[in-house]
Amino acid sequence: MGILSLGIATVLVAITACRLAAVAGLTSITGLLAAAYCIGFAEVVAVTLALSPFEAVTRLWLLCAFASTAAVAFVTTRRPTVAPLLRAAVGAARRVLSDPALALLAVVSAFGLVYIVALTVVTPQNDFDTIHDHLYRAALWNQDHAVGYTDCACAPYINAYPPVAEIGILGTMTLGGSDRFAGLVQTGAYLAIAVLVVGIARRIGLSTAQAAFGGLLTLTLPLLALQASTAQNDLVVAAFLLAATLFLLDGSPASPWLAGLATALAVGAKVTAPLALPILLAVAVLAHPRSARRVRLLAVATGTMVGGLWYAVNLVQTGKLVAGASEGEPFDHSVAGIVWRTIKLGLQLIDLSGARGRDLWLYAVAALILVSGLALAAQLRPTSRSRRSTALLAGVIALAPLGLLPLARALERAQFKLWLLLGRDDFAAEESTRELTRAASNWSWYGPLGALLLVAGIVLVVRAARATHVDRLGVVFSLAPLYWLAVFAALFFYQPFAGRFFVYPMALAATTWGLVAIRRWAVWGVAAIAATTLVLVLANDFKRPSGIRLLEPNPAASYWSTPRWAGLGEEIHAPDLVRFVDERLPDGIEVGLVVGSSDASYVVFGRDLDRRLRLLPNGIRDAVGVDWVMVGRYSNAALDPETWRTVERLPSGWEVFRRR
Repeated sequence: MGILSLGIATVLVAITACRLAAVAGLTSITGLLAAAYCIGFAEVVAVTLALSPFEAVTRLWLLCAFASTAAVAFVTTRRPTVAPLLRAAVGAARRVLSDPALALLAVVSAFGLVYIVALTVVTPQNDFDTIHDHLYRAALWNQDHAVGYTDCACAPYINAYPPVAEIGILGTMTLGGSDRFAGLVQTGAYLAIAVLVVGIARRIGLSTAQAAFGGLLTLTLPLLALQASTAQNDLVVAAFLLAATLFLLDGSPASPWLAGLATALAVGAKVTAPLALPILLAVAVLAHPRSARRVRLLAVATGTMVGGLWYAVNLVQTGKLVAGASEGEPFDHSVAGIVWRTIKLGLQLIDLSGARGRDLWLYAVAALILVSGLALAAQLRPTSRSRRSTALLAGVIALAPLGLLPLARALERAQFKLWLLLGRDDFAAEESTRELTRAASNWSWYGPLGALLLVAGIVLVVRAARATHVDRLGVVFSLAPLYWLAVFAALFFYQPFAGRFFVYPMALAATTWGLVAIRRWAVWGVAAIAATTLVLVLANDFKRPSGIRLLEPNPAASYWSTPRWAGLGEEIHAPDLVRFVDERLPDGIEVGLVVGSSDASYVVFGRDLDRRLRLLPNGIRDAVGVDWVMVGRYSNAALDPETWRTVERLPSGWEVFRRR
């Protein structure tokens, strides 16, 4: 019933979104898809918020609302004429896939997508932030049948952070009846990012093949591929920001207001979205036609205000714009401190996610296969000197990741000596605090290509802009990660897992990476690196390993065969709690909880989210109306032993009581 309801709702939302997008006057398939994505997500958000005051966010009411909007959209809009766009898109795809290098990359990306979707639906979520934040928040709303400030013993940001991404998760929970489909929100954003990279690249002057190359490369970036199967929100906010960028570049009359809609969704999804506003404003000013500059600026400003309404809610509820957002490690705000954080974050762009131990040499294996294949192809066809040099140079490019590990170590030593020379021993660090080869959704960065193409892309786009082959905004996009580094270092403390906040600027930079396609050897070499990287990160995901042995012996046990209680409970350090909840706690009951903000309360909802949680105060002696009480490891209760008996004291520190 759950998967059927979710499928029906998805079709209904898609009908509305596609119908409205098709009549917006967009002239490209990427613009049409981007509009449908934003309109569909906006519909889910609007319907959910409209039903919330009546506590009517239920499966039945959501289906009724989506059916009604689909019917209204179908009746009130004329039949869209998108056939020419579809034909043009199919023709472009055929031309792109006629290139063997791009076809190889497309096949590898398709297999990766299938693996990601299966991982999302079949295995449990196990990221710490996902369980303590995103899923917990959505499950509390699901229990209350409404979005709002929930009465919970939880961290302040559970209520105070912008809610748009979690509203998407709430939809999957309410309609699907479990958290099994929660990761599909990010999977959709993962695909949207690739489409948007292609669309933006075309609008700044790249050819269809170059733009497609950049979009396919984006799908292989480690952080994106690893997050696409999680219920986090970094891909979602990046997709909205990219959509806003694309619409600001589009010349259709409705595009500025679609940019405003995308901006509103982004600002309403994550507190880091406002960092992108200077980039969006720059695009609004520099994009063509100049006559629409004012309306573009107005659209971005309006979208920012609408998306920021939750901050007004925070002011009313807490007196702060974002309660809990400023709570963190103290850090040095001096110029030296900002420079130190910029350098440390910049060094983390050198990333070899998944290439653990001997698996690093898989890049050499890929290079050998590539050179052999190209050499064989040269022998089978009329050979020339250029074909042989193409094979050799492609192999050299494919070997480039092998030099990144010694480069990272050398740069770490250099910055260590620099700070010693400047008399700042507190900033000196002999070794990086981050493992370059660990692949994880909250740990990885952007792989070998993230570093190599960031540098190469800046050089290539500057040359192309001088020759007027691409729009000057391409230079802005290629430099976006450097802007983000500086701003992030100025505003936030150093954290080795900050790569997840850089999806938008890195995707913007990726819109220029197709320029490397001007040389065949570069195309083949980069494609080999991208394909190898995707295989490594999916096979060696630290949190959800595949169990497949590559070159390194003794791979981690496969997450596919890990019991739910072990997978869900490992990172929250409470597998015993999850196992008790799944195997011994009755379904469909109300459970009293005595917990603190650090307790993993979400898992008590159960695999089908059919239990109701009632929050109880610390030190309580009785709980009227419930037969089960669970006390978290960071809390305590004084239940009357004549009324309550102890069922279990779990090793993780939780206690379980049942009324006698």
